[in-house]
Amino acid sequence: MVLLKRILEITGKTTIKEVWPDFELYIHGGVSFTPYKEQFEKIIGPGCKYIEIYNASEGFFAAQDNIEEDGMLLFLDHGIFYEFMPIEEYGKAQPKTIDQYRDWETDRKSTRLNSSHLKLSRMPSSA
Repeated sequence: MVLLKRILEITGKTTIKEVWPDFELYIHGGVSFTPYKEQFEKIIGPGCKYIEIYNASEGFFAAQDNIEEDGMLLFLDHGIFYEFMPIEEYGKAQPKTIDQYRDWETDRKSTRLNSSHLKLSRMPSSA
């Protein structure tokens, strides 16, 4: 947001689309975009699409694969180990995990990550 505002200040334009008329995609991630979307729409101008990604220093985990839907596609083939557990097991010293690797592997295209369905957390470094 700071960079985009600075570009507008330097150019004297009112929207990023005035600076770059072909600007059509803004990729975001790291924090919820909802509180900021209206501000970005005002600064960028009409006609821009927004796509969410989920990346971290540990790896690239997911990306929104359908611009018309919330949620992201979980990448299962990027060399990251995933282990799933029922939510009631979360926080236990020895949680029981779900062994569904074959189901996830065969259903790769429909495996979607949405914060309302799945909670991702880091395991302690001693694990």
